[in-house]
Amino acid sequence: MSLPLADRVTERAEARVGTTLRGKWKLESILGSGGMATVYAATHRNQARGAIKLLHPELALNAEVTTRFLREGYVANSVDHPGTVKVLDDDLTEDGSPFLVMELLDGETVEDRAMRKGGILPLAEVMALADNVLSVLIAAHAAGVVHRDIKPENLFLTRDGQLKILDFGIARLREMTPERQQTRAGSLMGTPAYMAPEQARGRWAEVNERTDIWAVGATLFNLITCKHVHEKETVQEQIIAAATTPAPSLGTIAPNIPTSVVAIVDRALAFENADRFQSAQEMQDAILAASLDVVDAEPLSLPIPSAPDAPTVFAPADLDTLSTLTNRPVARTADAPDPEKRTNRVFVFTTLGLSAVVLLLLALVTRIGFADHSEPTGETTPAAEEPARKANANAAPSKGVDIEPATTKEPPPPAPSASAPEKTPTKTPTKPTLGKPVVKKPPVVEKSPPTTKPEVKKPPASSLFDKRW
Repeated sequence: MSLPLADRVTERAEARVGTTLRGKWKLESILGSGGMATVYAATHRNQARGAIKLLHPELALNAEVTTRFLREGYVANSVDHPGTVKVLDDDLTEDGSPFLVMELLDGETVEDRAMRKGGILPLAEVMALADNVLSVLIAAHAAGVVHRDIKPENLFLTRDGQLKILDFGIARLREMTPERQQTRAGSLMGTPAYMAPEQARGRWAEVNERTDIWAVGATLFNLITCKHVHEKETVQEQIIAAATTPAPSLGTIAPNIPTSVVAIVDRALAFENADRFQSAQEMQDAILAASLDVVDAEPLSLPIPSAPDAPTVFAPADLDTLSTLTNRPVARTADAPDPEKRTNRVFVFTTLGLSAVVLLLLALVTRIGFADHSEPTGETTPAAEEPARKANANAAPSKGVDIEPATTKEPPPPAPSASAPEKTPTKTPTKPTLGKPVVKKPPVVEKSPPTTKPEVKKPPASSLFDKRW
């Protein structure tokens, strides 16, 4: 009993691991296998690393398929954009199977990333993805290249944040000669779930740049809803639906999506070619405008695989970094604040706080100084203060009554001077007898009873300022 075709392809691919092609490329491991070819990680005899894409032997028997396969290198290299996978060399194995030598990529496909996240990607990430896919398509369409197989499986995110579009193998290099009719192998000319109506009907003369735009719309539809545009049980039914049935509105499947995004996807999936965006540039402009409703007016950025368990497609290292695409400007999002701005805010708030404390201390010191040295009107100098101080020293202790303002009460009696003390009347002495000398006695000065006198306050010795303030 013979094995199914898929099992035979897998068994044959595994048997090639460890062999060397043309005496220079040693196949080390299988990176992936599809309907046309198997991709291996390989090392050249000069220790250079690369990816070998080897066409299945049964397909290599078809000259047209072999020609189309080898043309992939020329088509991809004709697009001057870092988002294409460069083909470094092409050759034939010892048994006649053609192979391509491509740059080795490190990361994962968008399909793998979506499956790892439950089938749906965050809307902001989907918008950034569309922005960058359209950037590559703008360059491809300008070079006359229509990809014709845009889908999540052919979109690759590298470790350093670059989006790559894979598999230009079925892309058609449109030439100016009308007799160049490409293709009779319809089964190799796209993926049914992402085929535009004209492509599903096999109308290759109508396939153009807007066919790629339909595929981009179908890719966004899938990444937002985890559903295909036409959900059918078989591939044949899916092709029939794509050829005959208009796409449903994104809003009917995902009602919570902003209307601006729904309008973009619906227009890209228009059944008639003429009703879609007329160019990749026009659709990209609409994506950038609608992104304001998605990411709060910040420039679009697309993170690469960062989870510890993220699968590595073209390299064994773990994907443990978060980056942004390098072909567009990037800014921090709300959930990832800029540390430099945060540091500046802390510095500003700290400076303002310290300034407020200093001003408060200065105000308190000034208030205390003026309160301690507020004195009655008329006493302005230390010299004028000295007689009053001496008089107070000889006077009886007072009860500490404050001086009332002169404008409301009569002025208090002047304080007695130390040089002219107050005298009290005494009894008049008896006249002396005639003939006897009169001896004069010095007048007796009696102290007057203590009276309450206003006391002039002086600054306390412990004041922050001395009396010369």
